[in-house]
Amino acid sequence: MNKGGFTIVELIIVVTVIGILASISVIAFNGTQERAKANLIAEDLKNIEDAFSLYATKSNIADWPYENSFGQGTNPNMNNIIANTSLGNYLSPLKPIKGYSSSTYIYDNDPSDPDETFKSCGQNLNGVNIRISGVDQKMAQALDSAIDDDNLNCGRVRWLSSDSMIKYILSESRVMH
Repeated sequence: MNKGGFTIVELIIVVTVIGILASISVIAFNGTQERAKANLIAEDLKNIEDAFSLYATKSNIADWPYENSFGQGTNPNMNNIIANTSLGNYLSPLKPIKGYSSSTYIYDNDPSDPDETFKSCGQNLNGVNIRISGVDQKMAQALDSAIDDDNLNCGRVRWLSSDSMIKYILSESRVMH
Protein backbone atom coordinates (compact mmCIF):
# COMPACT_ATOMS: atom_id res chain seq x y z
CA MET A 1 0.00 0.00 0.00
CA ASN A 2 1.10 3.51 -0.84
CA LYS A 3 0.18 5.96 1.96
CA GLY A 4 0.30 9.73 1.37
CA GLY A 5 2.26 11.97 3.72
CA PHE A 6 5.47 13.85 4.28
CA THR A 7 8.85 12.41 4.99
CA ILE A 8 10.80 13.54 8.03
CA VAL A 9 13.30 15.29 5.73
CA GLU A 10 10.55 17.36 4.10
CA LEU A 11 9.17 18.37 7.50
CA ILE A 12 12.63 19.43 8.73
CA ILE A 13 13.14 21.56 5.61
CA VAL A 14 9.77 23.28 6.03
CA VAL A 15 10.36 23.98 9.73
CA THR A 16 13.84 25.37 8.95
CA VAL A 17 12.49 27.69 6.23
CA ILE A 18 9.74 28.94 8.57
CA GLY A 19 12.35 29.61 11.28
CA ILE A 20 14.54 31.60 8.89
CA LEU A 21 11.58 33.68 7.68
CA ALA A 22 10.48 34.35 11.26
CA SER A 23 14.00 35.52 12.21
CA ILE A 24 14.16 37.88 9.24
CA SER A 25 10.72 39.29 10.11
CA VAL A 26 11.69 39.98 13.73
CA ILE A 27 14.91 41.75 12.70
CA ALA A 28 13.06 43.86 10.10
CA PHE A 29 10.32 44.73 12.61
CA ASN A 30 12.86 45.94 15.21
CA GLY A 31 14.42 48.32 12.68
CA THR A 32 10.98 49.62 11.78
CA GLN A 33 10.19 50.40 15.41
CA GLU A 34 13.43 52.37 15.87
CA ARG A 35 12.79 54.34 12.67
CA ALA A 36 9.22 55.10 13.79
CA LYS A 37 10.45 56.37 17.17
CA ALA A 38 13.12 58.47 15.43
CA ASN A 39 10.46 59.99 13.17
CA LEU A 40 8.35 60.90 16.22
CA ILE A 41 11.37 62.59 17.82
CA ALA A 42 12.05 64.45 14.56
CA GLU A 43 8.42 65.62 14.59
CA ASP A 44 8.79 66.82 18.21
CA LEU A 45 11.95 68.75 17.28
CA LYS A 46 10.21 70.36 14.29
CA ASN A 47 7.29 71.34 16.54
CA ILE A 48 9.71 72.88 19.05
CA GLU A 49 11.36 74.92 16.28
CA ASP A 50 7.97 76.07 14.94
CA ALA A 51 6.77 77.01 18.43
CA PHE A 52 9.88 79.09 19.09
CA SER A 53 9.43 80.81 15.73
CA LEU A 54 5.82 81.71 16.59
CA TYR A 55 6.88 82.75 20.10
CA ALA A 56 9.60 85.01 18.67
CA THR A 57 7.23 86.60 16.17
CA LYS A 58 4.57 87.26 18.81
CA SER A 59 7.14 88.50 21.36
CA ASN A 60 8.97 90.58 18.73
CA ILE A 61 12.37 89.06 19.50
CA ALA A 62 15.15 88.30 17.04
CA ASP A 63 17.48 86.23 19.22
CA TRP A 64 16.92 82.82 20.74
CA PRO A 65 16.04 83.28 24.43
CA TYR A 66 18.75 82.38 26.90
CA GLU A 67 17.76 79.41 29.00
CA ASN A 68 17.65 81.42 32.24
CA SER A 69 15.20 83.92 30.71
CA PHE A 70 12.34 81.46 31.29
CA GLY A 71 12.76 81.58 35.07
CA GLN A 72 13.48 77.85 35.12
CA GLY A 73 17.20 77.91 35.92
CA THR A 74 19.91 76.40 33.74
CA ASN A 75 19.14 73.75 31.13
CA PRO A 76 15.38 73.75 31.80
CA ASN A 77 13.12 70.87 30.90
CA MET A 78 11.05 71.85 27.84
CA ASN A 79 7.83 70.74 29.55
CA ASN A 80 8.51 73.21 32.38
CA ILE A 81 9.01 75.99 29.82
CA ILE A 82 5.80 74.98 28.03
CA ALA A 83 3.81 74.85 31.28
CA ASN A 84 5.10 78.11 32.75
CA THR A 85 5.55 80.47 29.81
CA SER A 86 3.64 81.69 26.79
CA LEU A 87 5.53 79.12 24.68
CA GLY A 88 2.75 76.81 25.88
CA ASN A 89 0.40 78.72 23.57
CA TYR A 90 2.27 77.21 20.62
CA LEU A 91 3.45 73.81 21.85
CA SER A 92 1.79 70.96 23.72
CA PRO A 93 3.69 69.12 26.45
CA LEU A 94 6.20 66.63 25.06
CA LYS A 95 5.59 62.98 25.89
CA PRO A 96 8.41 60.61 26.83
CA ILE A 97 9.70 58.59 23.91
CA LYS A 98 8.12 55.14 23.79
CA GLY A 99 10.53 52.64 25.29
CA TYR A 100 12.47 55.46 27.01
CA SER A 101 10.15 56.40 29.86
CA SER A 102 12.68 58.73 31.51
CA SER A 103 13.44 60.66 28.31
CA THR A 104 13.24 64.44 28.55
CA TYR A 105 13.81 67.37 26.21
CA ILE A 106 16.11 70.05 27.63
CA TYR A 107 16.60 73.59 26.29
CA ASP A 108 20.26 74.67 26.16
CA ASN A 109 21.32 78.23 25.35
CA ASP A 110 23.92 79.42 27.83
CA PRO A 111 24.88 83.09 27.85
CA SER A 112 28.08 82.19 29.74
CA ASP A 113 29.11 79.53 27.21
CA PRO A 114 28.94 81.32 23.84
CA ASP A 115 31.17 78.94 21.89
CA GLU A 116 30.81 75.21 21.63
CA THR A 117 33.63 73.69 19.61
CA PHE A 118 33.29 70.40 17.78
CA LYS A 119 36.82 69.67 16.68
CA SER A 120 35.91 66.48 14.83
CA CYS A 121 33.81 68.57 12.44
CA GLY A 122 35.92 71.69 12.40
CA GLN A 123 32.89 73.72 13.46
CA ASN A 124 32.58 76.44 16.07
CA LEU A 125 28.95 76.72 16.99
CA ASN A 126 27.59 79.68 18.87
CA GLY A 127 24.15 78.23 19.04
CA VAL A 128 21.06 76.83 20.63
CA ASN A 129 20.39 73.18 21.33
CA ILE A 130 17.75 70.76 22.45
CA ARG A 131 19.23 67.93 24.46
CA ILE A 132 17.35 64.67 24.80
CA SER A 133 18.29 62.69 27.88
CA GLY A 134 17.19 59.21 28.90
CA VAL A 135 17.88 57.62 25.51
CA ASP A 136 20.67 55.45 24.14
CA GLN A 137 23.14 55.78 21.31
CA LYS A 138 21.07 53.40 19.15
CA MET A 139 18.20 55.91 19.24
CA ALA A 140 20.61 58.75 18.49
CA GLN A 141 21.84 56.88 15.43
CA ALA A 142 18.27 56.23 14.25
CA LEU A 143 17.42 59.93 14.66
CA ASP A 144 20.60 60.97 12.87
CA SER A 145 19.75 58.62 9.99
CA ALA A 146 16.23 60.02 9.81
CA ILE A 147 17.04 63.72 9.69
CA ASP A 148 20.75 64.31 9.33
CA ASP A 149 24.00 62.98 7.92
CA ASP A 150 24.45 59.54 9.58
CA ASN A 151 27.43 60.91 11.52
CA LEU A 152 26.88 61.41 15.25
CA ASN A 153 30.00 63.59 15.48
CA CYS A 154 28.90 66.19 12.91
CA GLY A 155 25.72 67.81 11.68
CA ARG A 156 22.61 68.81 13.61
CA VAL A 157 22.27 65.55 15.56
CA ARG A 158 25.13 64.64 17.89
CA TRP A 159 25.66 61.97 20.53
CA LEU A 160 27.16 63.37 23.71
CA SER A 161 28.84 60.26 25.07
CA SER A 162 30.05 62.12 28.17
CA ASP A 163 26.42 62.88 29.12
CA SER A 164 24.72 59.94 27.35
CA MET A 165 22.27 62.17 25.53
CA ILE A 166 21.33 63.42 22.09
CA LYS A 167 22.15 67.00 21.18
CA TYR A 168 20.03 68.53 18.42
CA ILE A 169 21.28 71.87 17.14
CA LEU A 170 18.33 74.25 16.69
CA SER A 171 20.53 77.04 15.40
CA GLU A 172 24.22 77.58 14.82
CA SER A 173 23.91 81.18 15.96
CA ARG A 174 22.06 83.09 18.63
CA VAL A 175 19.93 84.84 16.01
CA MET A 176 16.62 83.22 15.06
CA HIS A 177 16.22 82.64 11.34
